[in-house]
Amino acid sequence: MEQGLTQKELANKIGKSYQIYQTWENGSRNPKDENLRQLADALNVSFEYLTDTEILPIYQKLSDDNKQQTNN
Repeated sequence: MEQGLTQKELANKIGKSYQIYQTWENGSRNPKDENLRQLADALNVSFEYLTDTEILPIYQKLSDDNKQQTNN
């Protein structure tokens, strides 16, 4: 998913301020679905990828050892 964008560039690409984007990154605010869709488009990934509805079911099927490896 590496796009080579800085946080400032990504924020600008989706029409948001860097300060707003930072609040999403640090977890102090959650982006609205419309903003997540813009992020997904900018990063060329699915909305589901960003919201874990695509990743979580796969992660939950992993063995405990494999789950531990993904957290490292």
